[in-house]
Amino acid sequence: SGAATRLQSSLSDENNNDVLDKITSEMKELAQCTSLVYDYLSKADEEVSVEDVVLACDAVDDAATKSTTLSLRRRSHEFGRYHLLVKLLKSDYDAYVKTAEFLSPSRIARGDLPNVQDVTMNVAPASAIDVDEATGTTTTTATSTIMGEDGQPLVADCDLESMSYDESPLDKLLLSIFRNLVTKHTGGVSSSIPGI
Repeated sequence: SGAATRLQSSLSDENNNDVLDKITSEMKELAQCTSLVYDYLSKADEEVSVEDVVLACDAVDDAATKSTTLSLRRRSHEFGRYHLLVKLLKSDYDAYVKTAEFLSPSRIARGDLPNVQDVTMNVAPASAIDVDEATGTTTTTATSTIMGEDGQPLVADCDLESMSYDESPLDKLLLSIFRNLVTKHTGGVSSSIPGI
């Protein structure tokens, strides 16, 4: 009975040591992956190159072949690759497009690429270009950017001429039917402006 207790105690100590070793190695991995993510995020937008993105793809592929239970290293490199692509998109749109076309879908899934609408772009101030036809000289003058209520730059008003539209009798009939339906189903909301 004493030998059985010593054997059980010995096995218990070995299990505890294994668990402690696993926790220690996972904590080291977590610290290294945190450092990787910080390195990716701290790189300035202007410093990101196509080569950086390709190297991040290589790191993702390498980490995928050396999978661990949590795949934390692979996910860290995927996160970093995404943010490098965002920075490239902000700083050099043409290079981003060429890189995305080259790497997708063979190395980067389409869904893993950043979308233009999700990236805040740095907008340069608008400028007007005047060409003097007599001398052929070009003059660029800065114009003010029109800002919306939320502080985002707005697209300037269109300079196209206004267009007049001639309504046919069918257009008038269909518009009348539509407006009557809107008034009926919205509790009386209507417009006093005639025509389209």
